[in-house]
Amino acid sequence: MGEAWPGANFQLIDKNIEIVPGMYLIALVSDQPGTLELRELSLAIRTPDGLLLVVGCSHPGVEHIMQEASAIDPHINLLLGGLHQIQATDPEVERIARVLHDQYKVDRIAPGHVPASQSLPP
Repeated sequence: MGEAWPGANFQLIDKNIEIVPGMYLIALVSDQPGTLELRELSLAIRTPDGLLLVVGCSHPGVEHIMQEASAIDPHINLLLGGLHQIQATDPEVERIARVLHDQYKVDRIAPGHVPASQSLPP
């Protein structure tokens, strides 16, 4: 049997790191039931308009990811990706939306993992 990626240089990322100037990996571990100890990376890219934040599923919690991203740059221009809110109640989705809007002042959000019956405020 051969290797899937011969000559590849895989590295475990277990802490936040700047991988090239202006591009960062945010490494978090979920403490949520059902995804306990699941490792997840998010990508933060500095742009002239603020930080572009690409998340996977947000298993560690979008608020934890936002906190780490805000340490890189407090101006989040775009949050893009899964927000892991499929089973969240409407009040919980609304609470998170208020946090993203009021506390983190995210300019734009392109959410995934939000049921069609739920929507985020502008």
